[in-house]
Amino acid sequence: MKASGDPSQVPTKADDIVEAYKQIAEDVKKEAKAKLTDEKLEETVEAFGTQLPRGAVLRTFIDHQTHHRGQMTVLLRQAGLDVPGIMGPTKEDSN
Repeated sequence: MKASGDPSQVPTKADDIVEAYKQIAEDVKKEAKAKLTDEKLEETVEAFGTQLPRGAVLRTFIDHQTHHRGQMTVLLRQAGLDVPGIMGPTKEDSN
């Protein structure tokens, strides 16, 4: 899969970063739907210096992204900013 966007042109505005992220996420979703099967997720691939099932590598990427979203939640709250409901309602949404 070819990466979306031009890596030499990194967005500098929050709105542009959000839009770029949405586009990349949509591109990955389309590619996964078109090419991944249950059998391919079970295939062993080279990752992190060892052989792992492709599905385990994908799960690791998802967990890593979730970890960083949690970090951003803490940092936004420490800065006194609202946390957007990217993964569902937040504490701020109930106010």
